[in-house]
Amino acid sequence: MKTLLINPHISHESVSKRIVGGTQEPLGLAYLAAALEKNNYPVEILDAEALGISDQEIAEYVSSNNFDIVGMTMTTMTFSVAVNIIKAIKNLSDVIIHVGGPHPTILTVETLEYSHEIDVVVIGEGEATIVELMDAIKNNKDFNTVKGIAYRKGNDIFFTDKRSNIEDIDTIPFPARHLLPMKLYRGKPSAGEKLPIYSIFGARGCPFGCTFCSSVLGKKYRYHSAKRICDEIEHLISDYGAKTIVFKDETFTLNRKHVTDLCQEMINRNLNKKIIWTCATRVNLVNRDLLELMKKAGCRLIHYGVESGNQRLLDIINKGIKLEEVISTFKLTREVGIVMGSYFMLGLPSETLEESLNTIEFAKLADPDWVSFTITIPYPGSKMYDQLKEKDMIKTFDWDVYNTGSGYSDKPLPYVTEGRNEKELKDLQRRAMKEFYFRPKIILRHLMHVRSYDSLKRHIKGGLNLS
Repeated sequence: MKTLLINPHISHESVSKRIVGGTQEPLGLAYLAAALEKNNYPVEILDAEALGISDQEIAEYVSSNNFDIVGMTMTTMTFSVAVNIIKAIKNLSDVIIHVGGPHPTILTVETLEYSHEIDVVVIGEGEATIVELMDAIKNNKDFNTVKGIAYRKGNDIFFTDKRSNIEDIDTIPFPARHLLPMKLYRGKPSAGEKLPIYSIFGARGCPFGCTFCSSVLGKKYRYHSAKRICDEIEHLISDYGAKTIVFKDETFTLNRKHVTDLCQEMINRNLNKKIIWTCATRVNLVNRDLLELMKKAGCRLIHYGVESGNQRLLDIINKGIKLEEVISTFKLTREVGIVMGSYFMLGLPSETLEESLNTIEFAKLADPDWVSFTITIPYPGSKMYDQLKEKDMIKTFDWDVYNTGSGYSDKPLPYVTEGRNEKELKDLQRRAMKEFYFRPKIILRHLMHVRSYDSLKRHIKGGLNLS
C-alpha cells in the first residue's frame, strides 16, 4: 500500500511572501510520514508549494506511480486549491483521499459536503489516526473502527469516536524530513539569520483565549523535553547544515522552567556556537533573566504578538496584555540585544479609523525591528468567527478571499468592521507598512542586518513591494 501526502500550493499572495519571500517545510505532513514509516507503511511527500508544480502534474504523478491512498493538508487559505487538486486526482485515479489540517478539522461536515471526492477527514492531531486508518484499509475493516475521523459512506457522513491529543509528544518520531526537498526551503532571513533556515515544533497547544485565534492543537500546553529538542537541532545541523532554527511554538516562553532547561541544554552542547534561533511569545511572559539566558543560548529574534495600539480593543479580543507591558518588554528586549518582530491587526471588530491610526503610531513608538500589519480576518474556529457569523456580519464564505494581506491584492474582504469600508482598510495596510519601514532609522537598522548578497536582494525586493 503506497501513500502520498501532498502539501498544496498557495493560490494568493500574502504580505510576508511578497516582502521577504521564503518557503518553509510542511512539518505536519512530515510528522504523519514519520508515523507511517515507523509502522512500516511506504510513504512519499509531494510539496507542490516548494516544487511549483500544477494540479495536473500532481494528478499525473499520482496516477503514474499507482498510489493507493492520497492525503492532503488543508488550511482556509489553501482550501480551494486543495479541492481542485483532489478533483484532478480523482479524474485520473481511483484512490482513497483523506484530508486533514485546521480547516477540515473545524468545518468537517462542510468540507465533506463541498467536495464529494474526499473520502475521509482526519480530525485534529493525525499521527496516531493515520496509522489506524491505514491498518483499517489494509485489513478491510470498516472506518468506524478508527478514532478521530469523519468519513463518507454513500450519501451519508459518519463521525467516529473522538481521539484525545497525544500527551507525551516525545513519543512522536522526528519529522520525516528525508522525504522533503530540503534544499528548496529558504526560510525568511529577516534579521540577519543565516541560511539554511529550518523549523522545529518544540511544543503544541496554547491555553490563552484570544478571540481571533483558531488553534486546533488544544488548550493544554504540551512540550518536548529539552533533550529531544536539542537532539533534533543536532540532526538538522549534521544532516542538513542548519544555521538558523525557527521555533514554531505558539507561545515559546509559556513554561519558564522548560525554556530555562532548554537554553541550558543548548549551551551545554555548544549548540549556541553552531546555530542561532528565533521564536514567538507574549510580552507578559518574559523577564530580563530569561531574555539574557535566551540570548546566551543563541536566540537572535523574538516575535511578539501585540495586535493593537488601543487598550479597549486589546480587552475586547481578550489578548490579556497591557500597552505599558508592550513598551517595557520591547525596551528590555532591545537592551538585552535580541532583535524584535511584532504583529499588529487593522480592522478589529468595532475599531474606528482613529484607533487604526493609533495602532500605526503605537507600532512606531514601540519600535520593533520588524513589523507585520494584517487586516482582521475572522477565521473558522475562532471565537471572533462565531460571534460575527451569529450577527450575520461576515459577507462571504468564499475561502479564497480569507487573506490577511488583502491590501496587496484585488480580492474583496470577507469582513469589514462597522462604520468602515474596504478601500480604507486596504489603503491603511499599505500605508502602515510604508510608514513603519520607510523611516531612516529603520532603513539603517536593516542595512546593518545585511550579511550577504542574497539578504540584500531580499531587502530590496521587500522595499519595492511596499512602494
